[in-house]
Amino acid sequence: MVTLRNAALRKRGTTLTGTATATAADLRSALGGAIQGLQPIASGGGQLTLQGTVLGVTADATLRAQNGALVVQPDVPILNFITLTVFNDPHVEVQGVAAADAPGGFALSANASLK
Repeated sequence: MVTLRNAALRKRGTTLTGTATATAADLRSALGGAIQGLQPIASGGGQLTLQGTVLGVTADATLRAQNGALVVQPDVPILNFITLTVFNDPHVEVQGVAAADAPGGFALSANASLK
């Protein structure tokens, strides 16, 4: 579980917008130390590209909405068949995520709608 700071959730009609900040240490802790140096490196089009190092190999992965769920998929040709669902709720349809640098970490945001 990732520790989120200054988290806020806003609802307008059926539209949900969530914002929070997380530190690099928060992200590392959530993964149990398996991935080193995990950090967002690009954001756009409703998805977020993360980069980290596992067993000495640095690779990217994309966090994105898929069929209303939030999934992460390695951007490595030999592993791109792997898709890990990190959030799925039958009442919430995730539409996109984003991140930007913020003091001490990263500013994260997500938009969704109620089903």
